[in-house]
Amino acid sequence: MAAHRDPAVFDDPHKVDFDREGTGHVSFGHGPHHCMESEVMISTLLRRCPELRLAGPAEETVFQYKGLILGPRELVVTR
Repeated sequence: MAAHRDPAVFDDPHKVDFDREGTGHVSFGHGPHHCMESEVMISTLLRRCPELRLAGPAEETVFQYKGLILGPRELVVTR
């Protein structure tokens, strides 16, 4: 019930404003749903192609938040 109601972040946080910008999805069903799909996809890929390796140094991987989930923006691999 407190989502998007921080007065330090949002002007008039208690007003319903469907055009408010800068707000992301905060439902619990959103992030974990995508996370489970990613987990299944990556584990299946690695099981089928165990020779895959990162194409560059791991420390150069760029991470980002997507909803509530932190993950790599892209993951370049090679055989």
